[in-house]
Amino acid sequence: MAAAYHLAAFGSDVTVFDPHEAGTGSGASSVAAGLLHPLTPRGKLIWKGEEGFEAAKHLIQTVNDKLVDDAAAAAGDDASPANGPRGCLTTNSVYRPLMDEKQVDLFTKAAEDLPQWVESLTREEIMEAVPGSTPECLGGVRIRGALAVDAPTYLKGLWSACRALVNAADADRNASGGDSSGGDDGASSSPSRKEGATWVRQSVEDVHALAASGEFNAVVACVGAGVKALAGVKDIVSLRLYVVPTTVDETGAAGGGNGDKILLGSTQEPFMPGQKVDRPPDMAKALRQLRPKVARFFPALEGVTPVGCTAGVRVMQERSSYGRIPVAGRLPFSKRGWVIAALGARGLIHHAYLGKLVAACALLDSDDCLPPQVVAPLEDLGKDATGDL
Repeated sequence: MAAAYHLAAFGSDVTVFDPHEAGTGSGASSVAAGLLHPLTPRGKLIWKGEEGFEAAKHLIQTVNDKLVDDAAAAAGDDASPANGPRGCLTTNSVYRPLMDEKQVDLFTKAAEDLPQWVESLTREEIMEAVPGSTPECLGGVRIRGALAVDAPTYLKGLWSACRALVNAADADRNASGGDSSGGDDGASSSPSRKEGATWVRQSVEDVHALAASGEFNAVVACVGAGVKALAGVKDIVSLRLYVVPTTVDETGAAGGGNGDKILLGSTQEPFMPGQKVDRPPDMAKALRQLRPKVARFFPALEGVTPVGCTAGVRVMQERSSYGRIPVAGRLPFSKRGWVIAALGARGLIHHAYLGKLVAACALLDSDDCLPPQVVAPLEDLGKDATGDL
């Protein structure tokens, strides 16, 4: 949806093909914990982490502001300051307790090398900052500027913001006497032109066929686990799939009694051959893995009853010298086809950055502005291309 948003921001009509309800997302995107910062678990910068963070922060803040404004307008005089409208941002404070000497060493160095991102805290400071955390920690860190995002709310808000952009552009064109719809009622036979921004609840089986149809100026395949079934995309890179269950716990004690929830996880397990992408999560198995870890650094959650469990499938490339990085660029053997894939566990940090770049590339018909690292797997596959679609 970030690619759709940026295409809309550049003045294009957009159509999203997805079998799920508009704005809900699917797979790992819809169950993400939503922590936005540019660091690896070892306290080093992620590939393009700072650029990705700034792009994601800007887009998330834009969506959050729209959600708050829309909620305030809907509530009218009924809104109270104490229970005012909420957006998709849940907190701007992200902390990590350090539980052993190895973690202390890693993040002491991180605080020295990246003081703009990492602030060292004593045991007392981390316990004060995060009530309910364990006194057994050896200290902690605060990730400066980091955000926590409610992923499902953000996805819905992002699609709403995308529609608002296109509708505003259409209104401006109509006011000036233009008409981008091809018909008096703003509709045409093409699903992409019905309202400027359209969500079509259906799957796409062959991205090359869609790109070759001539119905669209550009087709961007933004795929996670669906890459296994999408002709024209599934063979582009060496991918690994992982199942990622996340449980949701009630937080009457740990959450201050404010009705919020705490996400536990995620766990991770390899995606096995023949396994269904949308199979239901095994909450009992996830809890067996998570309970001991959670009890160790956040004992206030011990004994709390989980209220649900969700799961998604992450897709990632094999590790390179840059770490596990996404794939983005023009599809081999295709003139109008583009792809963003293999975001793995770092979709939040990279989605806005790559979405904007690929949107610009699709409109400019050039991938020159993309980092070579994300284009390389596609170029290697396309060296023997003999024609365009």
